Amino acid sequence: MAQTLIEKIVNRYALGLKPRQKVRAGDFVFVRTKRVMTQDDTAAAISRFETIGATKVHDPGQSVIFLHHNTNDTTSEDLAKYTKIEAFARQHGIAFYKSGSGIDQQFPVEEGFVTPDTFVVACDSNCNINGGAAALGTSVVCTDVAAIWATGKVWWQVPPIAKITLTGKLQSGIDGVVVSNTLRRAVNNDELLNVACEFVGDGIAQLTVAQRLAIANMTAEWGALAGVFPFDEVLRAYLHERADAFAARGDDPPRFSREDVEGWWAQRLAPDPDAFYAKELTLDLSRVTPHVAATDINAGIMVNAPPSGDVEAVDIIDGFPASTQGRVLFLPKDNLRADEITHEQMSTAAMLMYDPEFQNVALKGDIIVGGRNFGTGPSREQAATAFASRGIQLVIAKSFTQTYKRNAFSNGLIVLECPELVDALNKRFAAEASRGKRTILCDDEISIDYASSSLTFAVKRYAFAPLTRIPQQLVVAGGAETLVRRELADA
Repeated sequence: MAQTLIEKIVNRYALGLKPRQKVRAGDFVFVRTKRVMTQDDTAAAISRFETIGATKVHDPGQSVIFLHHNTNDTTSEDLAKYTKIEAFARQHGIAFYKSGSGIDQQFPVEEGFVTPDTFVVACDSNCNINGGAAALGTSVVCTDVAAIWATGKVWWQVPPIAKITLTGKLQSGIDGVVVSNTLRRAVNNDELLNVACEFVGDGIAQLTVAQRLAIANMTAEWGALAGVFPFDEVLRAYLHERADAFAARGDDPPRFSREDVEGWWAQRLAPDPDAFYAKELTLDLSRVTPHVAATDINAGIMVNAPPSGDVEAVDIIDGFPASTQGRVLFLPKDNLRADEITHEQMSTAAMLMYDPEFQNVALKGDIIVGGRNFGTGPSREQAATAFASRGIQLVIAKSFTQTYKRNAFSNGLIVLECPELVDALNKRFAAEASRGKRTILCDDEISIDYASSSLTFAVKRYAFAPLTRIPQQLVVAGGAETLVRRELADA
């Protein structure tokens, strides 16, 4: 099976794969990341680390802490927090950099913590920047950071992957931010929301590493989960320069050497020529200007149908239901924000910001169906845990934000993406939605068969992506923290 560059990077860092198994978009995997990076919010991850009962960081060399964001926070409470973060880093032998050392998004690349064809994560939405150095960089939440500190690994679902082909050469004076803003205008209808982007094409060789970092960083502003450039001669030369700089200042040992760079170069990854991409876009760099209209620079997004194939039956682990059914509460809204769902942990607060009537309608065992980009906005775990404590069985949506999906499974709540079902409900209940009805109780129940990855509503059958062993484990355990506790207890 042909693979994209991103799939190959994940394959390199995935744990527990079968011999010759190839990772593909949609797969759930455990990965042992090359790096986990945190900044001013490290204290929240420390609290989670302590809550799960961990006392030792699994691999101190895997972690880096940079203080950068809140440089003006000088209250006694803030200073105590930063002192706690530094003490934690010193206690566990984690690389630590005080505020003023550099800008945390680019500092890891400059200081050699991020290298090509590696998998790195950060508790920072701008982790995408590391794609400019040919690394798969993506953001995680504090619970994930605590899990990596404790066990060295974290679960991840490989997102759909888009290919962005860059051709031509930039005009003088055009920087990476302008390129990224041009692409953003070209995808201003969320076409690249919740996907990972790979950059290819002969235009890349004309871009400096600084320009690539700027473009990769800004992919987060499109809603993309990553933006990865290839490891080429330009990046190779940059890494040689950094290796020379480490040696010249007397680093002992240096973060890496020229010999290390050549070793990575010999083992560099590249996408297969026939790899499948869910979406494709081409940009001629020579036509980019600060005020170019999106319609002038691209031919639009090409959406590719996934390869056809037989749907394999899913093995159901002990404790996970093979099937279920329940009433349907339809929420006819796209981009439902996490803070509209709840600000509180309590089940009685669920959905009060969205629709106070929800509490009068919802019953234990109900199934919520929502729209596109469900759970957008701030990372609030309560937006998942409030549903679970309210007795909601699961949430189905046209799509979820990566953060909401992570928070849901990491707290034992099942979420499924089923665009065709949501389209059908939008059509069926268009009149009610237009009258302002925000929580619609459907007459028909949904029946879900997890083994066949299908559901039935109003006598029609719909498919959804399989829930394989890892999400099942998270649900049965009641969340990621419980899995970590069990692993620590068994160690």
